[in-house]
Order: sequence, then C-alpha cells, then structure tokens
Amino acid sequence: MQERRKLLLVHHFPLTNVTGVTVMIGEMLKRVPRLAPTLDIAYLSYTNETAAELERRLDADYDDVDCVVGVNLHIEVKWELSEALARWCARKAVPLYDNVQDYWRHHFEYLRVLTGRYGVLLVASSPFIRTSIEKEGFASGDLPMGAQLPQRQPELQRPSHTVVGSVGRLVQRKRFADIARGFRLARLGRSAELRLTLLRSWVFDDAMDDEQLRLVRAEIDVDGAEASKVSIQEVPKVPPEYSSWSSYVCASDYEGFSMTPYEATYMGCPAIMSDIPPHRLMASSLFGEAAEEFLFPTGDAEALATRLSDEAASGRRRAYLQARLPAVRKIIEKRFSVDTTARALVQLCSGTASP
Repeated sequence: MQERRKLLLVHHFPLTNVTGVTVMIGEMLKRVPRLAPTLDIAYLSYTNETAAELERRLDADYDDVDCVVGVNLHIEVKWELSEALARWCARKAVPLYDNVQDYWRHHFEYLRVLTGRYGVLLVASSPFIRTSIEKEGFASGDLPMGAQLPQRQPELQRPSHTVVGSVGRLVQRKRFADIARGFRLARLGRSAELRLTLLRSWVFDDAMDDEQLRLVRAEIDVDGAEASKVSIQEVPKVPPEYSSWSSYVCASDYEGFSMTPYEATYMGCPAIMSDIPPHRLMASSLFGEAAEEFLFPTGDAEALATRLSDEAASGRRRAYLQARLPAVRKIIEKRFSVDTTARALVQLCSGTASP
C-alpha cells in the first residue's frame, strides 16, 4: 500500500478574500485528492498573529506534514510570518517551496533570505517568472499557474449589443482607468456597455483602493454621458459572464501569469490585452500569426480604443477565435489550465518532480 503523505498549502489570505490565487487554491483543495488519493491536502492562511504564535499553531496543527507549498512567500506583506514559516520548516526538516507568482526587484532580498538562510526551494508560476528570477541568480523549478475552466464546454453566445468586460483587483498595475478611457474614446454607440468587476486589493489599504476606483470613475465621467453605460461591481461572480461579452480587456502593465484572458478566450470571448510578456505568450500560443490583433501597447488608451472600435464594427477577432475554438480550447486545457497546476503540485509533493 502506498504511504500517505500530507501537503500544506499556505497563502496570506483566507479563501473568502477572493483573488485569482485563492480561487486557484480552492480548486487545488478539490482536485488534488482526486488525482492522488494518498496525498492529503490542507490550507493555512495567515491571521493577525505574531511569528511566535504562527509557529505554535504550526506545531499544534501541522506537525505531520511532509511538504509545504507557499504562494508568494517572498513579498513584503506579512513577511515576518513567511519567515516564521520558513524557520519552522527548516527546524522540522520539511521541504518548503515558494511558488513565485509575482516578482519585482525589491523582492530580491526576501528571496535571498528564504533560499540562503532557510533552504526554501523556488518554483515559478510561468516561464516569464522563471526567467525573471533566474536572471537574478536564483535557481527555480516550475509550478505553473493555470486558469479555471468550466466543467463543460459552454454554448457559444452572440451578444445582442457591444459589451466590454474586465475583472480584477484594485491594484495600480491593472490599469483599470486605461480601460475606462479606452471605452470612452472608442465611442461604441448608445447601447454599448462597459462591465467592470473591481475587487478589493487585500494588499493595499482602503484609501488606496478607493483612489483606484476614483480614477476609474473620473475617466467615465469626463463628458457626463458615459456613466450610464458603465457598471462597477465589487462582488465577483465566479466564473464571470465571459460568454455574454463582446470582448474582454486586460490592460495590466505587469502580470506573472494572467488567468482571466485565458478564461474569457476559452468561453469564446476575444481577449484584448496589453503587450506584456505573459500576454504576448498567450496571444502567440493561441492565435499564431494573428497575435498582434489581440494586443495593444501598454498604457496606450487610444490604441485600446482603436482595437475596441474595430472589434465592435467588424467582429474579426471573435470570428477568428470561434473558427479556431476547438484547437484553442485544447491548448488551454493542456498547457494553461488549473488541471495543469494540480498535476504539477502532485508531482512536486510526491517526489516525482525535481525543482
């Protein structure tokens, strides 16, 4: 009989704080037991506790774990707790992996401490992230981040009028004000709608989240005529209503891996994306020689407006996507889905994959 093993997933936030990462972790908690019945999985999120209190909680509740995978342990948010986790794993001789999903230059010292002082192993969420941290001198394996897909392939819909959508957390790098400006400049007609689902950042304070909302509303209200066409929701619908949208926009100036454009594309909704490395990889992987049609220069709201106007008038991207949709869905399922993440996680913690 195969020996039972226990995996502990760790992230800063409880699953009730909806983010792309917490949605992915929720899927791991469901899928890993199906893939590996002898691998038990548990989840720990930080609370308002001290480092010593966290170590006592680990001793009391997780003394029997064989493998720990933390998400973005190297960021500055609650760093003292991530360091306490690394210290505890080192003391217990339990392998600890940091799944690096975001990396900026100011994270260098945190990664140096985790790897050099505590022997933490790095596993990157995407080729872009792996390249970024290897350029800094760190060794890395892979634990790919994936998009959440529906259990059944949905029926295709054709929106009755132009609907542009976007979903994400209220962090500056998502550039939601650019989306609002691009929508306004596109002048898509009286019936066109912009549907934004803007979630609290969970990283910055309420004042900074409110400032991001203010910037979006300021773009909408420039001429006093656009506000009625825009809906802003702060409670996410999971999954979003991609199939009822004409196009999905992701305007970020940085992403480690961008889930939502894959999700929208899988549902037959063309994603129009800022030209950053993860988005270019996606466009090239899925659309080949037509990749440029789905990209616009980062921060260029006028270029975004041109893309939105063209798509509203011609529907070229939607037609191109739908003609290729069976092949596109297979690529996403095989390379860019949360199933890929679950399989990689099982391999990592069963010892069949090496970082």
